[in-house]
Amino acid sequence: MATAIELKVKTCERCTRRKARPEKSTSRKAPLVNIVVTRPLELVCIDFLSLEPDSSNTKDVLVITDHFTKYALTLPTPNQKARTVARFLWENFISHYGFPERLHSDQGPDFESRTLKELCQLAGIRKVRTTPYHPRGNPVDQFNRTLLGMLGTLENHKKTHWREHVRPLVHAYNCTKNEVTGFTPYELMFGRQPRLPVDLAFGLPVDHQPSSHSEYVRNLKSSLESSYKIATEYESARSKPVGSRKRKASDTEQLPTKRLKESTDEEEDPKLEFEAKYVELNPLGEGGCGSVFNGYRKSDKLVVAINGRELSVEVAVMLKLQSGTSNSAGSKAPITLLDWYVLPHELILVLERPMPASDLQSYIERRGGSLKESEAKIILKQLVEAAIHLQDEKIFHRDIKLENILIEMCSGAPRVRIIDFGLSCFTQKNSNHNTFYGTDCHVPPEWLFWYQYSAGPTTVWQLGIVLFECLHNKRFNSSSFIKRKIKINNRLSKDCKDFLRQCFTRDPKERPSLEQILAVLTSRDNNHKKHHKIKIEIKK
Repeated sequence: MATAIELKVKTCERCTRRKARPEKSTSRKAPLVNIVVTRPLELVCIDFLSLEPDSSNTKDVLVITDHFTKYALTLPTPNQKARTVARFLWENFISHYGFPERLHSDQGPDFESRTLKELCQLAGIRKVRTTPYHPRGNPVDQFNRTLLGMLGTLENHKKTHWREHVRPLVHAYNCTKNEVTGFTPYELMFGRQPRLPVDLAFGLPVDHQPSSHSEYVRNLKSSLESSYKIATEYESARSKPVGSRKRKASDTEQLPTKRLKESTDEEEDPKLEFEAKYVELNPLGEGGCGSVFNGYRKSDKLVVAINGRELSVEVAVMLKLQSGTSNSAGSKAPITLLDWYVLPHELILVLERPMPASDLQSYIERRGGSLKESEAKIILKQLVEAAIHLQDEKIFHRDIKLENILIEMCSGAPRVRIIDFGLSCFTQKNSNHNTFYGTDCHVPPEWLFWYQYSAGPTTVWQLGIVLFECLHNKRFNSSSFIKRKIKINNRLSKDCKDFLRQCFTRDPKERPSLEQILAVLTSRDNNHKKHHKIKIEIKK
């Protein structure tokens, strides 16, 4: 009988077809495709996560995620019945966030019930589902793994009370930068950064407060449009399947040991080498030294900025800045050089591109055209520290301005990054320069009067301009300021006005040094953490 049973099982056509591992070319699985969404609530995904029963015998968690923003919501439930799903979905999600366009789930009976179908019909929601052979087609599964990892970090005595900790942990997830979108889920969902305990601990300022509801709506609309565009582009660049030209990006990058190549052999052609390694996308902007394009590296989808310009000393400057550091992208204020290629008539630079970030000019515009003194001080201090780092490396940027300063917001607080070293040079601390390079309307007085300038005092003058434009809803012009056609706003604090006047002193020898500015800013931080006014008192 055993032989007959074995023969029957081996020769059963239905069993053989069902249990045999399908070949790739004849796979029964439906092909996986990327889910494309462009706005919040376009696709909301739901699933149940079952955990060990806690002290109240709760073991089921209804997980809801918005696929575009990656915003997540976790709802401990008494069971997995269809009525429970419909009630919790209505009371805890739809009544707070609105009706989604599509609701995505697996084909479990709790999600395919008549009750949920009637709810979707009444709310105008299109119900979609995974295929039976692809349960991993539900994006919630990835978040569930993240949530399980976070719950696993709880101490043993807290794990029996996981219900009390699951929502704070999910809130921390929502307030953390997502590597797929480049933004926090909270910011994409609500259009603003959350106020967190770290903000209270460090006394970080609240964003610009609009004067009216209409101004708030305008600013919110502008901010969300910009964020959604960047998030869509970022996710598109990262979601290409393995084997395609565009591949996944990482957040950090080791400094390459590549050397310049100028061989005409096809295998060593720098242009072909660049095209084999990077993909160039849409233009990001254009400056006086070349055009900048969005792009990414094929090997790991690292999002980069690609700059094509004439041959310059910029490569040497940026390599000098990176020597002796941690050799990782984002470890210093100056942007990181990842790669470079010398072509017959062009130099291609591949640079780190922080995400999410915007230039300081756009950052100020989204906050109504000017910043509060407290926030401007945070930015100023980081700029001074970066300028001292450049000075220590004997590097003169020569064009520090709003457009050449990136504000990175992945941590909630503004972080300063300096870009565009196309006009920079090596210099000694007190060396005079007789040819001006930079923005014409930002020339220091010593150039206008004596046609010479030096690194330290000129950098202080430029930092004063940056602070002026942060606090005034207008652009600065050196000639107009010297002629008193542009004046410092009297509404600023006395300390701030005094600081600006010292930066704008005509005699470069009378301006404070970078070290003196940093010492005063640091001293005030240590002694008066609750006060953020700028005050510089320097005795010559």
